[in-house]
Amino acid sequence: MATQKDNLLRTRMQQQPLLLLMVLLFLVFLSSLLGALFTQLLSNMVGVDYQTAINTIVEQNTLSKRNFLRSATILNQLMTFLLPTLIVIWMAYASQFNKELRLQLPSNIVLVALGILFLFATFPVAQWLFSINKTLPLPASAIALEEKLSELSKALLVMESPWELVFNVLTIALVPAVCEELLFRGVLQQQLSKWMNQPILAIWIAAFIFSAIHGQFQGFLPRLLLGAALGYLLFWTQNLWIPIIAHFFNNAIQILVAYSRTDLLENSELIQDQSIPLLVVAVSSIFVVYLGFSIKKISRHKLGG
Repeated sequence: MATQKDNLLRTRMQQQPLLLLMVLLFLVFLSSLLGALFTQLLSNMVGVDYQTAINTIVEQNTLSKRNFLRSATILNQLMTFLLPTLIVIWMAYASQFNKELRLQLPSNIVLVALGILFLFATFPVAQWLFSINKTLPLPASAIALEEKLSELSKALLVMESPWELVFNVLTIALVPAVCEELLFRGVLQQQLSKWMNQPILAIWIAAFIFSAIHGQFQGFLPRLLLGAALGYLLFWTQNLWIPIIAHFFNNAIQILVAYSRTDLLENSELIQDQSIPLLVVAVSSIFVVYLGFSIKKISRHKLGG
């Protein structure tokens, strides 16, 4: 049963979004350190050194090493994103978390489908932004980190059985969709919006942090667009499940493509380097705007706005 002290703290955090954001930032930092510690403990338990596994994954891409790195990835997601978010939710919202985070189940399947389609429609624009992003000058250390992360992602997308496919869907699609959306859209974006009273600015700040925290500098702009698109989905629909589902499908489809078309995985660099015609980007942008207006219109009607 909540004490009077708990209720006072909860009220203060609800009325002071900046305080809640500061607590969240501190908890993310602390929890990420704990995540690194638990990853080391996991390494000791299975007898595999985490850093060595990352450095040698390309040359020695074994099933056991892939599954170890997938398990470590899930652990880091849970510790860095989910745990601090759940603590803040418990501290600030208690039993009202479902309402405050907009976690009511979506009743309109059309909105869910449009949300998924909306995110997929941004792909040509994101690919165009990726080509622009690669032309921007970056320090050699940032490029080296980018290449290492790209090699790691490519190695983890090697799937030799349906069980690996399921493990990857869990690791790369389901867990990030839930953990990242709860943190970045569920708490961060909504609290920024309350604090600044500028919901659009809050969308882009949350998207900026979402992109920056992934540490992939050559993919910063496309991930910024992805984060903003997810933020707009929450803003329009007032339902966090829609960006969660859209995020999941966005990642899951890429995993399914990698599983069914290993030739695309082997030539991923060539595919990424292909320039997108501006006409395709323009048509895609128009389609994105059209879908956005449709989602906004349906959501307003549903919400009675």
